[in-house]
Amino acid sequence: MINPKTLSVSCDSLFGNSGEVRYISGAFNIQLSLEADAATFRTVRDHWTGLGWKVVEDQYKQETRSGAVSLKDPDDGTNFTLVSTNSPHLLAVLSSSACYRETDRGDRN
Repeated sequence: MINPKTLSVSCDSLFGNSGEVRYISGAFNIQLSLEADAATFRTVRDHWTGLGWKVVEDQYKQETRSGAVSLKDPDDGTNFTLVSTNSPHLLAVLSSSACYRETDRGDRN
């Protein structure tokens, strides 16, 4: 894993400006050989569809060695994406939850 990042982001654009409705996202890069590119996209797609996730985007262009596969869990709205970067040796992995409302945690002391 290279450059891992996680965020809790407000869904304000969808639900007003309260900051109480949020989603969680994560992103990182993975390094792999040039030969593994197309097979990696197929493997990721097949794995997640085997778990019941729905394909949102699935494209790969051999001539440019670029592609993207995006999937969504139909039950909870979680997203997973694998996409080419401008480096031929790195792929970006992106994941995010659906928007959720924070619950009352009671006394935080």
